[in-house]
Amino acid sequence: WSSDVCSSDLVIGYMGDARTNKGFHYIPEAIEVAREITKTGFHCEIQANIRNHPEWQVRQAVRLLQEMPYTSLYHEALNSDEYKALMKRIDIFVLPYTLEHYHSQTSGVFSEARALGKVTVVSRGTWMAREVQEQGGGLLAIPEDSKSLGDAIAASVENYDPLRTRALECATNWGKYHNCKSFINELIAGIP
Repeated sequence: WSSDVCSSDLVIGYMGDARTNKGFHYIPEAIEVAREITKTGFHCEIQANIRNHPEWQVRQAVRLLQEMPYTSLYHEALNSDEYKALMKRIDIFVLPYTLEHYHSQTSGVFSEARALGKVTVVSRGTWMAREVQEQGGGLLAIPEDSKSLGDAIAASVENYDPLRTRALECATNWGKYHNCKSFINELIAGIP
């Protein structure tokens, strides 16, 4: 941790594999954009599993993040307790997943963040965006656009309190629909 980080600062976070289809390589520039816009302090905690042969864009993003002030970068998978602790610390989850891969693909991190009442910043056009548009508690960014992602991060920091209130309300609804009973009902719906 940097000694310049204030415990009252919001925590912006990313968790999961560091891959281009998850938009990981857009994060460094987006953080810079957000820091130029917002007057509210924040720091970043990035848990990014680095695979054996990461793409060059991922390697470059990792280098940039390592050099950024107010940023903690975790390269390895976390054990269960570490994972839960990081999930708890992050206030705003950034999930800049690409439209090509996540138009209808699911995200465990997004599901957990929603269930915990966390604010989320997601790419427009993804299934996650549909959830945020319908329920609130987050903001949308143009897919594969660092500037738009940075603008959305800054807006989520500046508007954190009302977004968090709505995200907490959404967490209750999330659990009512996204559960085992609902899943089974969807599977058997329409079966004579």
